[in-house]
Amino acid sequence: MENQILDQGSTDQSSFNFDERIQKLQSEGFSFELGRYISTGNKIFLKNAGPFIGFLIVYFLILVVAGLIPLIGQVLNFVLAPALVAGFTIVARKVYHGHNFQFGNFFDGFKQVLQLALSKLVQFVVIIGIFAVYCLLVAKSEITTLIDMYMELLRGNQMSESEAMEFIEVFKSFVVKAIPIFLVMMILQGAWILSQNIIVFAKKNFWEAMGISFKLMLRKVPMLILFYIVIGLINALGALLLIVGLFYTVPMTFCAMYAMYEHIIGTDPADYSV
Repeated sequence: MENQILDQGSTDQSSFNFDERIQKLQSEGFSFELGRYISTGNKIFLKNAGPFIGFLIVYFLILVVAGLIPLIGQVLNFVLAPALVAGFTIVARKVYHGHNFQFGNFFDGFKQVLQLALSKLVQFVVIIGIFAVYCLLVAKSEITTLIDMYMELLRGNQMSESEAMEFIEVFKSFVVKAIPIFLVMMILQGAWILSQNIIVFAKKNFWEAMGISFKLMLRKVPMLILFYIVIGLINALGALLLIVGLFYTVPMTFCAMYAMYEHIIGTDPADYSV
């Protein structure tokens, strides 16, 4: 499929060197252009909307079928999902740089399936671990009460009106206490946002990719939170449009995340290996 370059990165890509670029970013800093990422991501998606939508359907079908496999379904999804998501950004890069691509390129993320899965596993363990420790230290009483009341419901015991009101109040208390840790989780997730693309495009191992992403993006926390809010609202709007809108907003989101990576770090347009 023929394409053309839709935007220009901020780096001198004629002599692109990943390690030198990272050193420069760490010493000189960089701009975070949220509007640019959304706009470029939208252009990339619209340039080849059909293949992106087609792969989104395949993506969901694979995860649904894998999830139905007894015992190992959820584990399989945990391994498959990052590699499938990488397929969106791999093709997004080809569109951005004007490279030809085939539908099979959406599955090229499986070339790095182990590193991608390990990256997601470490992120998951760290975030869930921090959340669990925080909740046990700060909201242990609320969690205990909510679990006890939920277990009573499972046993078939109906709540009285006063118990229902108590459940609501306890839940509200838990949510208020959990707000700080939710912000921390969002910050961590944002700080690692470039790690997947670093693994795929720079061929770094999961640990190095996570470290590079964390050091770069931690300094852009406010803009990252705003990015997640905007992306969340876009996808919420897509869900409201009878779910059909998600066929537009989900792949566009992945393209926007690639556009962020291309603007901040960049890739070598002469590299056809990915």
